[in-house]
Amino acid sequence: MSRSVLLLCLLVSSSSSPAPPRRSFPLNSTERPVQLFRLQNVTTMFLSSDGSTLYVGARDAVLSLDVSQGGHMTQKQRVSWRPTDDEAEDCRKKGKDSTVDCPNFVHVLLPLNSTHLYACGSYAFSPQDAFIDHLTFSMVNGPSRRCPYSPFQRSSALVSDGELFTATTTTFKGIMPQISRHFSRDGRPDVILDNYVSLLDEPVFVSSSADSANGKIYFFFSEFGNEFSFQEKLRIPRVAQVCKDDVGGERTLQKKWTSFAKAPLLCRPPNRPPHNILQDMFTLPPPEGSSSSETLFYGVFTSQWSGQSESAVCVFRLQDITTVFSGSYRKLDKNTLRWSPFSGKHLGKCGLASFPGC
Repeated sequence: MSRSVLLLCLLVSSSSSPAPPRRSFPLNSTERPVQLFRLQNVTTMFLSSDGSTLYVGARDAVLSLDVSQGGHMTQKQRVSWRPTDDEAEDCRKKGKDSTVDCPNFVHVLLPLNSTHLYACGSYAFSPQDAFIDHLTFSMVNGPSRRCPYSPFQRSSALVSDGELFTATTTTFKGIMPQISRHFSRDGRPDVILDNYVSLLDEPVFVSSSADSANGKIYFFFSEFGNEFSFQEKLRIPRVAQVCKDDVGGERTLQKKWTSFAKAPLLCRPPNRPPHNILQDMFTLPPPEGSSSSETLFYGVFTSQWSGQSESAVCVFRLQDITTVFSGSYRKLDKNTLRWSPFSGKHLGKCGLASFPGC
Protein backbone atom coordinates (compact mmCIF):
# COMPACT_ATOMS: atom_id res chain seq x y z
CA MET A 1 0.00 0.00 0.00
CA SER A 2 1.44 3.38 -0.95
CA ARG A 3 0.90 7.07 -0.45
CA SER A 4 -2.34 8.78 -1.39
CA VAL A 5 -3.36 10.05 -4.79
CA LEU A 6 -5.02 13.47 -4.81
CA LEU A 7 -6.04 15.66 -7.69
CA LEU A 8 -9.09 17.81 -8.36
CA CYS A 9 -12.44 17.63 -6.62
CA LEU A 10 -15.82 19.28 -7.06
CA LEU A 11 -18.42 19.28 -4.28
CA VAL A 12 -21.96 18.45 -5.32
CA SER A 13 -24.80 18.82 -2.83
CA SER A 14 -28.29 17.44 -3.30
CA SER A 15 -29.70 20.14 -1.03
CA SER A 16 -29.62 22.64 -3.90
CA SER A 17 -32.43 22.86 -6.44
CA PRO A 18 -32.19 20.24 -9.19
CA ALA A 19 -31.02 21.51 -12.54
CA PRO A 20 -33.71 21.72 -15.24
CA PRO A 21 -33.56 19.09 -17.99
CA ARG A 22 -31.56 20.07 -21.05
CA ARG A 23 -34.38 18.90 -23.32
CA SER A 24 -37.97 17.87 -22.64
CA PHE A 25 -40.79 16.37 -24.71
CA PRO A 26 -44.54 16.25 -24.08
CA LEU A 27 -46.09 12.88 -23.33
CA ASN A 28 -46.72 10.89 -26.55
CA SER A 29 -44.62 13.35 -28.54
CA THR A 30 -43.86 12.18 -32.07
CA GLU A 31 -40.44 13.77 -31.72
CA ARG A 32 -39.40 11.26 -29.09
CA PRO A 33 -41.37 8.00 -29.29
CA VAL A 34 -41.22 5.81 -26.19
CA GLN A 35 -40.17 2.19 -26.75
CA LEU A 36 -41.33 -0.47 -24.30
CA PHE A 37 -39.26 -3.65 -24.05
CA ARG A 38 -40.96 -5.33 -21.06
CA LEU A 39 -37.82 -5.36 -18.92
CA GLN A 40 -37.37 -5.38 -15.17
CA ASN A 41 -34.35 -4.31 -13.16
CA VAL A 42 -31.86 -3.29 -15.83
CA THR A 43 -28.53 -3.92 -14.12
CA THR A 44 -25.79 -3.51 -16.74
CA MET A 45 -25.32 -2.46 -20.35
CA PHE A 46 -22.64 -1.59 -22.89
CA LEU A 47 -22.49 -0.05 -26.36
CA SER A 48 -20.92 -1.93 -29.26
CA SER A 49 -17.65 -0.56 -30.59
CA ASP A 50 -19.36 0.81 -33.72
CA GLY A 51 -22.05 2.52 -31.63
CA SER A 52 -24.95 0.78 -33.39
CA THR A 53 -26.02 -1.80 -30.78
CA LEU A 54 -26.80 -1.46 -27.08
CA TYR A 55 -26.49 -4.72 -25.14
CA VAL A 56 -28.59 -4.84 -21.96
CA GLY A 57 -28.49 -7.18 -18.97
CA ALA A 58 -31.60 -7.21 -16.81
CA ARG A 59 -33.67 -9.47 -14.58
CA ASP A 60 -33.88 -12.91 -16.22
CA ALA A 61 -32.93 -11.62 -19.68
CA VAL A 62 -30.21 -10.30 -21.97
CA LEU A 63 -31.09 -8.37 -25.11
CA SER A 64 -29.64 -6.23 -27.86
CA LEU A 65 -31.16 -2.96 -29.11
CA ASP A 66 -30.56 -1.26 -32.43
CA VAL A 67 -29.65 2.34 -31.58
CA SER A 68 -28.29 3.30 -34.98
CA GLN A 69 -31.44 5.24 -35.95
CA GLY A 70 -30.95 8.29 -33.74
CA GLY A 71 -33.76 8.60 -31.19
CA HIS A 72 -35.57 5.44 -32.33
CA MET A 73 -34.59 2.13 -30.70
CA THR A 74 -35.73 -1.31 -31.80
CA GLN A 75 -35.11 -4.71 -30.25
CA LYS A 76 -32.78 -6.94 -32.28
CA GLN A 77 -32.33 -10.05 -30.14
CA ARG A 78 -33.41 -11.31 -26.75
CA VAL A 79 -32.61 -14.41 -24.74
CA SER A 80 -34.36 -15.49 -21.56
CA TRP A 81 -32.03 -16.48 -18.72
CA ARG A 82 -34.35 -17.47 -15.92
CA PRO A 83 -33.82 -20.01 -13.11
CA THR A 84 -36.04 -23.06 -13.31
CA ASP A 85 -38.85 -23.53 -10.79
CA ASP A 86 -36.73 -26.11 -8.93
CA GLU A 87 -33.76 -23.73 -8.79
CA ALA A 88 -35.96 -20.91 -7.51
CA GLU A 89 -37.46 -23.24 -4.89
CA ASP A 90 -33.96 -24.26 -3.77
CA CYS A 91 -33.15 -20.56 -3.37
CA ARG A 92 -36.23 -20.06 -1.17
CA LYS A 93 -35.27 -23.06 0.98
CA LYS A 94 -32.00 -21.26 1.74
CA GLY A 95 -34.01 -18.48 3.36
CA LYS A 96 -34.01 -16.06 0.44
CA ASP A 97 -36.92 -13.95 -0.80
CA SER A 98 -38.49 -15.40 -3.94
CA THR A 99 -39.01 -11.99 -5.58
CA VAL A 100 -35.97 -10.08 -4.36
CA ASP A 101 -33.23 -12.72 -4.24
CA CYS A 102 -34.24 -15.68 -6.41
CA PRO A 103 -34.52 -14.34 -9.97
CA ASN A 104 -31.39 -14.00 -12.08
CA PHE A 105 -29.94 -10.49 -11.98
CA VAL A 106 -27.18 -9.98 -14.56
CA HIS A 107 -24.09 -8.56 -12.85
CA VAL A 108 -21.68 -8.69 -15.80
CA LEU A 109 -22.18 -8.29 -19.55
CA LEU A 110 -19.08 -7.78 -21.70
CA PRO A 111 -17.77 -8.48 -25.21
CA LEU A 112 -15.45 -11.47 -24.82
CA ASN A 113 -14.18 -11.70 -28.40
CA SER A 114 -15.32 -11.00 -31.94
CA THR A 115 -18.10 -13.61 -31.80
CA HIS A 116 -19.32 -13.94 -28.21
CA LEU A 117 -20.49 -11.97 -25.20
CA TYR A 118 -19.70 -12.99 -21.64
CA ALA A 119 -22.35 -12.65 -18.93
CA CYS A 120 -22.54 -13.56 -15.25
CA GLY A 121 -25.71 -13.46 -13.15
CA SER A 122 -26.77 -14.05 -9.55
CA TYR A 123 -29.09 -16.86 -10.78
CA ALA A 124 -31.19 -17.63 -7.70
CA PHE A 125 -28.26 -17.06 -5.32
CA SER A 126 -26.19 -19.63 -7.24
CA PRO A 127 -24.16 -17.65 -9.80
CA GLN A 128 -23.92 -18.78 -13.38
CA ASP A 129 -21.97 -17.44 -16.31
CA ALA A 130 -22.99 -17.58 -19.96
CA PHE A 131 -21.43 -17.26 -23.37
CA ILE A 132 -23.77 -15.67 -25.91
CA ASP A 133 -23.30 -15.65 -29.68
CA HIS A 134 -23.72 -11.97 -30.50
CA LEU A 135 -25.42 -12.70 -33.84
CA THR A 136 -27.80 -15.58 -33.04
CA PHE A 137 -28.03 -14.90 -29.28
CA SER A 138 -27.76 -18.63 -28.61
CA MET A 139 -26.46 -19.24 -25.07
CA VAL A 140 -24.30 -21.76 -23.24
CA ASN A 141 -24.35 -21.35 -19.47
CA GLY A 142 -23.17 -23.12 -16.31
CA PRO A 143 -22.12 -22.66 -12.64
CA SER A 144 -19.69 -19.86 -11.84
CA ARG A 145 -18.04 -17.97 -9.00
CA ARG A 146 -17.10 -14.96 -11.10
CA CYS A 147 -19.83 -12.63 -9.79
CA PRO A 148 -21.72 -12.20 -6.48
CA TYR A 149 -24.42 -14.54 -5.20
CA SER A 150 -26.47 -11.58 -3.98
CA PRO A 151 -28.13 -9.21 -6.47
CA PHE A 152 -27.27 -6.36 -4.10
CA GLN A 153 -23.52 -6.87 -3.89
CA ARG A 154 -21.39 -4.91 -6.30
CA SER A 155 -18.57 -6.26 -8.43
CA SER A 156 -16.45 -5.26 -11.39
CA ALA A 157 -15.13 -7.07 -14.44
CA LEU A 158 -13.37 -6.30 -17.69
CA VAL A 159 -12.00 -8.20 -20.68
CA SER A 160 -8.55 -7.42 -22.02
CA ASP A 161 -7.17 -9.35 -25.01
CA GLY A 162 -9.65 -12.17 -24.41
CA GLU A 163 -8.77 -12.56 -20.71
CA LEU A 164 -11.39 -11.88 -18.04
CA PHE A 165 -10.42 -9.93 -14.90
CA THR A 166 -12.94 -9.91 -12.05
CA ALA A 167 -13.23 -8.32 -8.61
CA THR A 168 -16.09 -9.84 -6.66
CA THR A 169 -17.14 -11.92 -3.66
CA THR A 170 -17.09 -15.69 -4.10
CA THR A 171 -19.19 -17.18 -1.28
CA PHE A 172 -22.88 -17.51 -0.43
CA LYS A 173 -22.50 -15.13 2.53
CA GLY A 174 -20.57 -12.64 0.39
CA ILE A 175 -17.71 -12.29 2.87
CA MET A 176 -14.76 -13.56 0.82
CA PRO A 177 -13.52 -10.99 -1.72
CA GLN A 178 -11.45 -12.14 -4.66
CA ILE A 179 -9.60 -10.58 -7.59
CA SER A 180 -8.97 -13.07 -10.38
CA ARG A 181 -7.89 -13.61 -13.95
CA HIS A 182 -9.81 -16.16 -16.03
CA PHE A 183 -9.43 -17.58 -19.56
CA SER A 184 -5.68 -16.89 -19.34
CA ARG A 185 -3.75 -17.01 -22.60
CA ASP A 186 -0.24 -17.96 -23.79
CA GLY A 187 0.08 -20.86 -21.36
CA ARG A 188 -0.34 -18.71 -18.23
CA PRO A 189 -2.39 -20.20 -15.38
CA ASP A 190 -5.48 -18.46 -14.05
CA VAL A 191 -4.49 -16.51 -10.92
CA ILE A 192 -6.30 -15.34 -7.79
CA LEU A 193 -5.52 -13.25 -4.72
CA ASP A 194 -3.75 -14.99 -1.84
CA ASN A 195 -6.38 -15.45 0.87
CA TYR A 196 -3.97 -16.78 3.51
CA VAL A 197 -4.19 -13.32 5.04
CA SER A 198 -6.86 -10.72 4.44
CA LEU A 199 -5.41 -8.28 1.93
CA LEU A 200 -8.90 -6.79 1.49
CA ASP A 201 -11.30 -5.88 4.31
CA GLU A 202 -14.96 -5.94 3.20
CA PRO A 203 -14.33 -4.15 -0.09
CA VAL A 204 -17.09 -2.77 -2.29
CA PHE A 205 -15.82 -2.95 -5.86
CA VAL A 206 -17.18 -0.28 -8.20
CA SER A 207 -15.04 -0.22 -11.37
CA SER A 208 -11.98 -1.49 -13.19
CA SER A 209 -9.76 -0.25 -16.01
CA ALA A 210 -6.98 -1.61 -18.23
CA ASP A 211 -3.72 0.22 -18.90
CA SER A 212 -2.59 -1.78 -21.93
CA ALA A 213 0.48 0.40 -22.56
CA ASN A 214 1.97 -0.57 -19.19
CA GLY A 215 0.43 -4.03 -18.87
CA LYS A 216 -1.66 -3.22 -15.78
CA ILE A 217 -5.23 -3.70 -14.60
CA TYR A 218 -6.65 -1.28 -12.02
CA PHE A 219 -9.55 -1.96 -9.64
CA PHE A 220 -11.40 0.78 -7.76
CA PHE A 221 -13.20 0.12 -4.47
CA SER A 222 -13.78 1.18 -0.86
CA GLU A 223 -12.86 -0.96 2.14
CA PHE A 224 -12.23 -0.72 5.86
CA GLY A 225 -8.77 0.69 6.58
CA ASN A 226 -7.24 -1.90 8.92
CA GLU A 227 -3.99 0.06 9.01
CA PHE A 228 -5.81 2.53 11.29
CA SER A 229 -7.00 2.04 14.87
CA PHE A 230 -10.02 4.25 15.50
CA GLN A 231 -13.11 3.74 17.63
CA GLU A 232 -15.22 3.78 14.48
CA LYS A 233 -14.20 1.66 11.51
CA LEU A 234 -12.89 3.94 8.79
CA ARG A 235 -13.68 3.27 5.14
CA ILE A 236 -10.93 4.08 2.67
CA PRO A 237 -11.33 4.53 -1.11
CA ARG A 238 -8.64 2.57 -2.96
CA VAL A 239 -7.11 1.79 -6.30
CA ALA A 240 -5.43 -1.61 -6.65
CA GLN A 241 -3.16 -2.78 -9.44
CA VAL A 242 -2.11 -6.15 -10.82
CA CYS A 243 0.17 -6.95 -13.72
CA LYS A 244 -1.89 -8.23 -16.61
CA ASP A 245 0.60 -11.01 -17.45
CA ASP A 246 1.29 -12.11 -13.84
CA VAL A 247 1.98 -15.88 -13.84
CA GLY A 248 1.97 -16.33 -10.06
CA GLY A 249 4.81 -17.16 -7.73
CA GLU A 250 6.42 -20.22 -6.20
CA ARG A 251 5.41 -22.64 -3.44
CA THR A 252 2.41 -21.17 -1.60
CA LEU A 253 2.10 -18.39 -4.19
CA GLN A 254 1.52 -20.70 -7.14
CA LYS A 255 -1.38 -19.34 -9.21
CA LYS A 256 -1.55 -16.32 -6.87
CA TRP A 257 -0.99 -12.69 -7.79
CA THR A 258 2.54 -11.54 -6.98
CA SER A 259 1.98 -8.04 -8.38
CA PHE A 260 -1.01 -6.98 -6.26
CA ALA A 261 -0.68 -3.60 -4.56
CA LYS A 262 -3.17 -0.99 -3.40
CA ALA A 263 -3.12 2.73 -2.59
CA PRO A 264 -5.65 5.11 -1.02
CA LEU A 265 -7.44 7.73 -3.11
CA LEU A 266 -7.80 11.13 -1.46
CA CYS A 267 -10.86 13.19 -2.41
CA ARG A 268 -10.94 16.20 -0.08
CA PRO A 269 -12.82 19.45 -0.77
CA PRO A 270 -11.14 22.63 0.57
CA ASN A 271 -11.55 23.01 4.33
CA ARG A 272 -13.73 19.91 4.55
CA PRO A 273 -13.18 16.32 5.72
CA PRO A 274 -12.33 13.83 2.96
CA HIS A 275 -15.11 12.10 1.07
CA ASN A 276 -14.08 8.55 1.84
CA ILE A 277 -16.61 6.26 0.15
CA LEU A 278 -16.15 5.66 -3.56
CA GLN A 279 -19.49 5.15 -5.32
CA ASP A 280 -18.37 4.89 -8.94
CA MET A 281 -15.42 5.54 -11.24
CA PHE A 282 -15.42 6.44 -14.94
CA THR A 283 -12.36 6.06 -17.17
CA LEU A 284 -11.84 8.77 -19.82
CA PRO A 285 -9.28 7.62 -22.40
CA PRO A 286 -6.79 10.20 -23.70
CA PRO A 287 -7.34 11.89 -27.08
CA GLU A 288 -6.29 9.82 -30.06
CA GLY A 289 -2.53 9.99 -30.54
CA SER A 290 -1.89 11.09 -26.95
CA SER A 291 0.03 9.17 -24.30
CA SER A 292 -1.91 6.71 -22.13
CA SER A 293 -0.53 8.61 -19.13
CA GLU A 294 -3.12 11.30 -19.91
CA THR A 295 -5.97 8.91 -19.07
CA LEU A 296 -8.33 10.45 -16.51
CA PHE A 297 -10.45 8.72 -13.86
CA TYR A 298 -13.56 10.54 -12.63
CA GLY A 299 -14.77 9.29 -9.24
CA VAL A 300 -18.01 9.98 -7.38
CA PHE A 301 -17.47 10.02 -3.61
CA THR A 302 -19.67 10.34 -0.54
CA SER A 303 -18.74 10.61 3.15
CA GLN A 304 -19.44 8.32 6.09
CA TRP A 305 -19.50 11.34 8.40
CA SER A 306 -21.58 13.89 6.53
CA GLY A 307 -25.07 14.50 7.91
CA GLN A 308 -26.12 16.01 4.59
CA SER A 309 -26.83 14.30 1.32
CA GLU A 310 -23.84 15.48 -0.65
CA SER A 311 -21.21 14.02 -2.90
CA ALA A 312 -17.95 15.04 -4.49
CA VAL A 313 -16.50 14.36 -7.93
CA CYS A 314 -12.73 13.99 -8.04
CA VAL A 315 -10.57 13.41 -11.08
CA PHE A 316 -7.29 11.46 -10.99
CA ARG A 317 -4.58 11.19 -13.64
CA LEU A 318 -3.11 7.85 -14.62
CA GLN A 319 0.35 9.42 -14.47
CA ASP A 320 -0.10 10.22 -10.78
CA ILE A 321 -1.39 6.74 -9.99
CA THR A 322 1.60 5.23 -11.81
CA THR A 323 3.96 7.47 -9.83
CA VAL A 324 2.41 6.44 -6.52
CA PHE A 325 2.76 2.73 -7.30
CA SER A 326 6.42 3.30 -8.18
CA GLY A 327 7.14 4.81 -4.77
CA SER A 328 7.58 3.49 -1.24
CA TYR A 329 5.40 0.74 0.20
CA ARG A 330 4.20 -0.86 3.36
CA LYS A 331 3.90 -4.64 3.43
CA LEU A 332 1.73 -6.87 5.58
CA ASP A 333 3.53 -9.26 7.90
CA LYS A 334 1.63 -12.56 7.82
CA ASN A 335 2.67 -13.44 11.38
CA THR A 336 1.95 -10.19 13.19
CA LEU A 337 -0.69 -8.84 10.74
CA ARG A 338 1.03 -5.47 10.97
CA TRP A 339 2.00 -3.13 8.15
CA SER A 340 5.64 -2.06 7.99
CA PRO A 341 7.68 0.09 5.54
CA PHE A 342 9.21 -1.72 2.61
CA SER A 343 11.27 -0.62 -0.37
CA GLY A 344 11.46 -2.70 -3.55
CA LYS A 345 12.84 -1.20 -6.71
CA HIS A 346 10.68 -3.32 -9.02
CA LEU A 347 7.33 -2.84 -7.30
CA GLY A 348 4.82 -1.06 -9.45
CA LYS A 349 6.42 -2.15 -12.74
CA CYS A 350 5.24 -4.92 -15.04
CA GLY A 351 7.05 -6.95 -17.66
CA LEU A 352 10.24 -7.52 -15.65
CA ALA A 353 11.62 -11.03 -15.92
CA SER A 354 13.58 -10.50 -12.71
CA PHE A 355 10.39 -9.95 -10.72
CA PRO A 356 8.33 -13.17 -10.72
CA GLY A 357 4.70 -12.58 -11.58
CA CYS A 358 5.22 -9.42 -13.59
